[in-house]
Amino acid sequence: DGRGRAMESYVPYGEESTIPVASVQKLAGDTLIRAAQRGRKVTVDQKKFAAYVYDLVDRHDGTIPDRSLAFAPSTRDLAKVTNTFYGHRKTLGAGYRYDIPEYGPGLGFEEYETFPGVRTEWVNPLPGDSFWYENHSVLNAGRTDFAAEMRSAELDYRPGKEYRAEWFAPVTRPRLGTGYWGPFRTVNNDMQFNITPWTDAGEGHSGSMPEDEYDTTSYAVHQGDTLIKKGAGRAGYAWDLSPQKLPYRLVIDSVRDAETWKSSTRTHTEWGFVSGALDPN
Repeated sequence: DGRGRAMESYVPYGEESTIPVASVQKLAGDTLIRAAQRGRKVTVDQKKFAAYVYDLVDRHDGTIPDRSLAFAPSTRDLAKVTNTFYGHRKTLGAGYRYDIPEYGPGLGFEEYETFPGVRTEWVNPLPGDSFWYENHSVLNAGRTDFAAEMRSAELDYRPGKEYRAEWFAPVTRPRLGTGYWGPFRTVNNDMQFNITPWTDAGEGHSGSMPEDEYDTTSYAVHQGDTLIKKGAGRAGYAWDLSPQKLPYRLVIDSVRDAETWKSSTRTHTEWGFVSGALDPN
């Protein structure tokens, strides 16, 4: 007996169980109990990574149902998503699809995935202004941080429709998306920006490499030909700007290890724009 590979969170934080612990559904649990009572040896096969996923939400707003909560939609009630994950070598990752209700944040945590690969997923539409949000990450060698993280925009699915999504597909480059907060100027004559330099080719995606971005990414803000601010990382700010409408240029440089990532190992992007004081009202 000993600790296994499962995420074991059945004991107080900081403590470890002496044997592997896993939760199962009631019907499977009843079968295991009967087998144990008869003294039988039970062999369990583990499938570490899911080949298919069901993301289903059954909401009951403003009421406590007086009927069974069993939820068994048919395939015509669901959207079919073919998720393709790219990569030039096998690597461990994590990801999740969150349902974001209109009244607050979504709940969940990323689960282990393996890249490259293809997975079939079944998703039901959400009511009202709720939406689905998805992100996937490549873990670093120590599995302690995200070497690369890719975030989606707001996702909406229709029943009976088929969708395709691609993650970590080339060409990787800087691009703005709604998964991260974006550039803005305030009435106090300052601007803030957040450029995601490692975004894949997936529609609506935005991506970064949070593990070492302050070592591998830098920015510089110019007003005309004058450098007014520079720093490390993908996000920064510039204070005390002129209220006049003037030309600006934001330069982002980022590099990553060629042996690890193989392609798109260096990016240089310049964003030119005109900015002036905002109406305080």
